[in-house]
Amino acid sequence: MRIAVDAMGGDHAPVEIVKGAVAAAREAPGHEIILVGQEERMRACLDGLSLPNLRICHASEVLEMDDKPVEALRKKRDTSISRATAMVAAGEADAVVSAGNTGGAVASALLTLKPLPGIRRPGLLVRLPTAKGYAALIDVGANVEAKPAHLLHYATMGYVYARHVLGVERPSVGLLNIGEEEGKGSRSLRETFDLFRASALPFIGNIEGQEVFAGKVDVIVCEAVVGNIVIKLSEGLMESLFRMMAPHITSPTVLREIQRWDYSEAGGGHLLGVDGVVTVCHGRSLAPSLTCAIRRTLEFGNADLNRHLAEALKALESIPGKGP
Repeated sequence: MRIAVDAMGGDHAPVEIVKGAVAAAREAPGHEIILVGQEERMRACLDGLSLPNLRICHASEVLEMDDKPVEALRKKRDTSISRATAMVAAGEADAVVSAGNTGGAVASALLTLKPLPGIRRPGLLVRLPTAKGYAALIDVGANVEAKPAHLLHYATMGYVYARHVLGVERPSVGLLNIGEEEGKGSRSLRETFDLFRASALPFIGNIEGQEVFAGKVDVIVCEAVVGNIVIKLSEGLMESLFRMMAPHITSPTVLREIQRWDYSEAGGGHLLGVDGVVTVCHGRSLAPSLTCAIRRTLEFGNADLNRHLAEALKALESIPGKGP
């Protein structure tokens, strides 16, 4: 794969982003890593280092973390995220990885890349550690006004991801709600429940917040605001617990399990539903997290996930009432 890395995106860019990209290039010599950003600053971070599968692509502008995404992208025509995404659209790269402004990364993808057939609202998916392994959570921030049909698309895409990337033969699907009972939640969630139940998905019903990390389901579907709160609340809780517990932990086994719950091990989320591979990392990402994000991006590509997604969405579109 050819992976375009937004070297100027993130709280610690470009230093940590470049370090992470270099580590990934060494880890995966058969793939090309393209650092996209202000050339002089990136070269300063490389300090003369040269690798055969690492190259630089200059972009003169930076989308700042506090910029309003769509407005800033229209004014700044040559940002690193815009250039990286345009490379994917032009076939010059297969994927883009960014730890920058999440809204900007999503907006750039929506403005530049074609949606997969049948998709009007792509969703952002992250994989969460659970007591039984991992689960896919979608949507965590791409679409704040999702309709029930959009959530059905998210469930379908989450199912495909869990099957082909997480390796679950028949992933179970749950709808995150305020109660397990069928009639719970807003009218939109009740309509979504009915759509899920009428679909061919292995839908087990509603799940509540305390079940997210229990491993009850393989795919958790929710509205973007809820999903974003879930991941940020869980990150804050885990970090606080780890800080309190760290001085008392000596077991290597326990330390390895703690590492599995570190957000940096997730490697970012994937924007599903666009014709390309887009990985969005945490804004606080340091080099190891960026390296992990590139690793996850390679998993996405190696699974040929977009082809499987397109096939599943095409089948869904053939069912009356299931389209957007």
